[in-house]
Amino acid sequence: AVNSSIFGVYTRLAVPTGHVPTMASYLNKTHTILLVSESRSSSSYQMFNKTTTALERVIKLYEQKLKEMNPQASNITYDISNLNEFIDSLYDITLMVLDERAGLYEGLSKADVKKCILAFLKNQA
Repeated sequence: AVNSSIFGVYTRLAVPTGHVPTMASYLNKTHTILLVSESRSSSSYQMFNKTTTALERVIKLYEQKLKEMNPQASNITYDISNLNEFIDSLYDITLMVLDERAGLYEGLSKADVKKCILAFLKNQA
């Protein structure tokens, strides 16, 4: 088990010895909390019944930002590298994914969020 501090919330991460979950394995998880901090003084959280819905929300946040930056554009295209740059530009972003068997939340870092989104998008294709 590993102790982690994310947004001032302490979680106990339970990872069985020798078990390294793949990002795709998180796509089937249920309760997920999305923590987003655009700056040091601004943070919010949202709860979702599925991890995939939380990942869709991250993508929507980026699309909303694009619309704000390009209000006159009727069509905006982007690729995964643009989305990753947006995620990197955030002060912090974390997914807290419920491991129902262990009864604990596992915190996923920015890098893990990006990997999960990539797995999610590949699964959609």
